[in-house]
Formats: sequence, C-alpha cells, structure tokens
Amino acid sequence: MTSVLVNGLRRGPGEEAYRALVGHTFTCPTCRAGAPCIAEVRLGREWKKARCS
Repeated sequence: MTSVLVNGLRRGPGEEAYRALVGHTFTCPTCRAGAPCIAEVRLGREWKKARCS
C-alpha cells in the first residue's frame, strides 16, 4: 500500500487502518458495551499488519 494525501498531510496505511479501527469502536454498540466483536478483531489484525509492513 502507498501513502494517501489527506488535507495536505500524507498518511500511511498504518494510520488509515488505525483510524478505521478507532472509528469502528466508537460507533459499534458491541464494542462500546465491552463485549467481543468480530469486526474489531479483524480491524485490529489489519492495523497490526499495516503497522509492520
């Protein structure tokens, strides 16, 4: 993946994946209740993968 230019700032794939994860946890009722959420696990794995690559 390449970096993306957003509002004049360059964001890498790790930051985009992190923002997706945080956005999900703020809006998902399951995550907000503190229960296990399959989507949160998937997004967390994608973020970790993007950070390491």
